[in-house]
Amino acid sequence: MAKKYAKSHDQGQLSLLPKPVKPPKPTESEVEAYAFIRQQLRDLGWVVRDPSKNGNGQVWTQNQCLADPHMKAAFGLVRPENVVKLSEKFLWVIEAKPTRKELDKALAEATEFYSEKINTTKRQYKALMATGVAGNEDAGYLMRTAIHLDGKWHTVTINKQEATGLLSPDDVRILLKNGGSDVHEFAPPQWLFISSAERINEILHSGGINKNDRAKTMAALLLSVIDTPPDLDTKLPVLIADINSRSEAELKANGKPDFAPFVKILAPTNTTNHVKFRTALVKTILELQNLNIRSAMNSSTDVLGSSMRYS
Repeated sequence: MAKKYAKSHDQGQLSLLPKPVKPPKPTESEVEAYAFIRQQLRDLGWVVRDPSKNGNGQVWTQNQCLADPHMKAAFGLVRPENVVKLSEKFLWVIEAKPTRKELDKALAEATEFYSEKINTTKRQYKALMATGVAGNEDAGYLMRTAIHLDGKWHTVTINKQEATGLLSPDDVRILLKNGGSDVHEFAPPQWLFISSAERINEILHSGGINKNDRAKTMAALLLSVIDTPPDLDTKLPVLIADINSRSEAELKANGKPDFAPFVKILAPTNTTNHVKFRTALVKTILELQNLNIRSAMNSSTDVLGSSMRYS
């Protein structure tokens, strides 16, 4: 059965807590994650086809796992959302939960329930990686990934920042080659940046953010997630104050305090627009996290310039 976990202070290692957690039956909101995960994997370059039926396929979805003898023996009556075939030896387990607050639970079940079942069934595969996905279409999704090294689960990082989105085949190849938990010199491919920027532009448009204000809004949001992201479960005035405070602090730390007024976010004067405005800010931040934006900012890529160019 799954066990809850806590992150230790020792290089992102995941340590176990004693209380067991039994995976519940999928809810309607959890089902919404199925299409999201498959699309994210497809966008990143994975071949989202059943490996048991297609020689080039890399992604099993729930019941498709039963076609593989190892997973059928390991899982029994329960299955995760997806299992990705990394190689003829290694697998990547992905488990979803319907609310963002259940991210820890989703990862715990991916690592200590489903992956444990695979790793204790002595056949072809080993579950090397595990990801928890938490959220739904309305609220957006959070993600966290771990890798199994030396008998323990470690948080996957990219450019020394925790991975907040799914990983591409190239990212996984780096992990397999280096045998560690960090992907060095990561930067999202340009086409993925453009695709994400187009979605963000539509999100900001739906939130009633004027086209002339979108570049500065993007700049503020990017600056606000350089460290840890803002608390997304707060009311609009608190969220805006947090974003502005973080972006101002980053500009000041980099010797650009005079830029702060030009990227300051203001709430709509009409309070009836507050809900859709807040939704736009939250979904944009989550879109950036799904892109592993903090990791990209820690590379040599001009993330700020590129994002404002396409917004």
